[in-house]
Amino acid sequence: MKHLYVALLLLPIPALAQLKIPGRKELEKKAGKAVEQVTKGDAGQSKAGNGEAASGNSAVAIPPEETSSVAKGQINLFWKHIEKMRNHTDENNKQVVYSSGIQNAQMALKNTKTKDANYNTAAMEKALQECQQVYNSLAGGKENLRQQRNETLAATIELFSAPYIYTKAAMNGGGEDVNDEAAILQAMKASNDLLLEYTRRVDEFIASKPEPAMYMSKQPAVADRAKAAEGFIKSAADVYQNYRSKASVAAYQNLVICKTYLENARRVYTNEPALDENLQKINEALTKYGSPEAFMKKMADNLKEYVKKLRMGKPMMSDATIEKVAKADYELMKMSKQAYTVTKVHIVSTWRLEKNVLDIPLHKEVYVNLAIKLADGKCGIAVGWVRQDYEGGGTYGAPRLILPSPLQELPCENLQ
Repeated sequence: MKHLYVALLLLPIPALAQLKIPGRKELEKKAGKAVEQVTKGDAGQSKAGNGEAASGNSAVAIPPEETSSVAKGQINLFWKHIEKMRNHTDENNKQVVYSSGIQNAQMALKNTKTKDANYNTAAMEKALQECQQVYNSLAGGKENLRQQRNETLAATIELFSAPYIYTKAAMNGGGEDVNDEAAILQAMKASNDLLLEYTRRVDEFIASKPEPAMYMSKQPAVADRAKAAEGFIKSAADVYQNYRSKASVAAYQNLVICKTYLENARRVYTNEPALDENLQKINEALTKYGSPEAFMKKMADNLKEYVKKLRMGKPMMSDATIEKVAKADYELMKMSKQAYTVTKVHIVSTWRLEKNVLDIPLHKEVYVNLAIKLADGKCGIAVGWVRQDYEGGGTYGAPRLILPSPLQELPCENLQ
């Protein structure tokens, strides 16, 4: 092209006048014939008339409208926008192209009606409606995809990165009596039922064929959650060695909860080594402790050993008023299913004074041990604090027993 331009400059003016360079009208005429040939050559497409193009994403160009309407420019502009939409194949920005194309086509249609109210726009309106349907389908698909992704992310968080079972399936004690085995086993059953429900929900999650990009983004959090198994193992070991109530079997159940989580998480995060590594550790701990019943038996054995050594603390001071209040208050609290009597109170600490940030006293209190005789002749022991609130001017209110412990049975000789 550059060489042609140079050659033209070198020609004399008379020679330039003799060259037949096609003008704009000739080029448009040739382009129109080319379009017509393509249209006729495609046996699979219906010939468009009065500006109506074949439906679908045809790659065939729509010919210029042959009309004497004064709105011819707007009519041809309309079909240009329709052609652009129908021939667009890039799915990544298809929705944007259709959104813009529909707006432009609507404007061209409106201008057509304004300039020529008698022009038949039925074909134009039909074509525009078809494009609108395509756009609605694209928008609906993207909305459904967005909703599906949000649901996948929410389920991923609830099941794996912040699994609800660690809070909802945790055992809620064993009732008023922390050694009531029936109540404890019932609480454990409720926990296990929630674990079965959790596994069912993971089944549903996998069956939904979730988009990997949505749940894989949470893999680092899943790896951290897997490492929390070490804390559960350490806690269970401490409980097994030192705790005394059967309700402490909750530490064993935490291992079961952790195992359930790890087994289900690795079904989704198959390439996360932390899941397998910690699952092996959890299984080893559960094998060591045996059944929940065996764990509770160890708690009972720990209690027996503790009770053998349990004695009343030596009195640090004597105060008839404090001892009388501790005895009367504990007898009113009904801390046992059978009747009992407090036979002796030992004040086993000196006064402890509590002050606020302004160094003004709030209250003072002493720690007490109480020897107890049950109606069936057995003996027990309990502890608590006797407190007196500061009333100002250097005076304190009436004493009262606070924070009393449950009654713990023990051999009567331990109270001698």
